[in-house]
Amino acid sequence: MSSFWKKIGRLLWVNPEYSESMLTPGKYRVPAPGSQPAYSKAPTEVTKIHHNYYFNRDVRRNYPRTHTYTQEDLAKLLVAPKQESIASGETTPVAQITSLTEAVSQSPLVTSQKLPPTPPGVRYRFKGSSDAPTPPENTYFPMYYVN
Repeated sequence: MSSFWKKIGRLLWVNPEYSESMLTPGKYRVPAPGSQPAYSKAPTEVTKIHHNYYFNRDVRRNYPRTHTYTQEDLAKLLVAPKQESIASGETTPVAQITSLTEAVSQSPLVTSQKLPPTPPGVRYRFKGSSDAPTPPENTYFPMYYVN
């Protein structure tokens, strides 16, 4: 754009700091792309395929093996007395195999000291709304309004 149009434009433009859409290369490309040194790859051992075996990188085999327990195994664990120490080399009689339902029925699951877990949080008591329509008598009306 010539200097004549720049002077006219400064009088007419809303934004006097208006710049042209074609930017000067020296202003916004510092350092210039041609002045940068060429990229050189660093010589490291990581890039070599030597001693980089697949089984070292395979994560599928790093997980623990799954175990399956049968109902008889669980019944043995529930009925068996608590072991205080490791038994010596002598053989001891094995506990009789019982079913899981018999093992559970031998001792109560819930007592006054051993209560079942309750969900956390504050229990909110809902109150019936005073402006709710009352259903006709002897009819089934499952909806109700609460505050």
